[in-house]
Amino acid sequence: MEQMSFGLSGRNRRRPPVKRERIVRHLRGLIVSGKLAPGARMPTHKELARRFDAEIQTVCDVMRVLSEDGFIETRKRKGSFVVPHPPHLAQFAFAYPFNPDVMPSQFYRAIHDEAARWQNPERRVLSFYDVEKPLMGGTYERLLRLAESHRLAGLIFAANPFQLRFAKSPLVTMPDLPRVVIETAPDAGGFPSVYPDLDAFLPKAFEHLAARGCRRVAVVQMAGAGSMPVPELTRIPALAANVGLTVKAEWLQAATPSTGPWLGQLGRLLMCGKPGERPDGLVIADDNLVPDLTAGVAESGAHDLAVVAHTNFPHPTPSAIPAARLGYDVANLVTICMDRIEQQRRGKKPSAMTLLPALWEGEGSEL
Repeated sequence: MEQMSFGLSGRNRRRPPVKRERIVRHLRGLIVSGKLAPGARMPTHKELARRFDAEIQTVCDVMRVLSEDGFIETRKRKGSFVVPHPPHLAQFAFAYPFNPDVMPSQFYRAIHDEAARWQNPERRVLSFYDVEKPLMGGTYERLLRLAESHRLAGLIFAANPFQLRFAKSPLVTMPDLPRVVIETAPDAGGFPSVYPDLDAFLPKAFEHLAARGCRRVAVVQMAGAGSMPVPELTRIPALAANVGLTVKAEWLQAATPSTGPWLGQLGRLLMCGKPGERPDGLVIADDNLVPDLTAGVAESGAHDLAVVAHTNFPHPTPSAIPAARLGYDVANLVTICMDRIEQQRRGKKPSAMTLLPALWEGEGSEL
């Protein structure tokens, strides 16, 4: 793997004047530390010029920078004041490994939509895509500048930032920046992690199908980038057998949503054969696969099939056939992430790992 020099990227930026930057850092530090609290009146331009032995124009440039960065505001004839909700207290960033509008991911899209619901006049929530690809639109640079200038109250990684860690990026090494990672295991870097309890999904789906009278079940999961881990292939038939279900090897399949009509072909293929020989139950273990796969099943004419379809509540994807929705409360996931950030800001140590339970549609969250 080619090592990317994330941590050195700032050397290529044009450096601001030394005195101006020194004054900006000092005043910003007073605001971030709380010595200049929200609503506090800033020293006048003359006071600052005298204190730092600086030209009035330099002071004007300092105040402009602090204003553009969202720390202060100027009130006509009254002076400059710290804003009521400065960025180090009210601005949060969600960092995604890729753009869900470009590479389909219902999971990331759901996180994005739920994070946007937190937006209000007192809180700003920003999204950054392709953060591990610094040459693609400068997303990484923009996020890094926010962090380095103390304009983030917290940073949530939508996936484990492996490449940032490999490059020792300041985004994962700088102190005093509250962070959360959405990943499958406790985070090696010590950040709190939150993730759906994937081990609970298939057993719960199989129990539902067994209760419906099913005996022969197919399972289709997502493969490739962006897929959510599921139990090893060899374990799935054993999980089904625990509740009296049979899963033949040819009924275990993986696909990607990018295959489009070919995914529909897979649905038709699974339903080939006589009614007593084909699956009478189907588990779709990733909601990215639901629309095209169920369309193929519908075209096969297998109307007696019981289906369990993965979803990210409250954002179910369309299904061409009736399906029981089983998945995870992404609204709750975002709430937990924001809560873990708040705990860190208050000096508390949050839980190292939080698992979201698998829920049926309409079933309340257990957290």
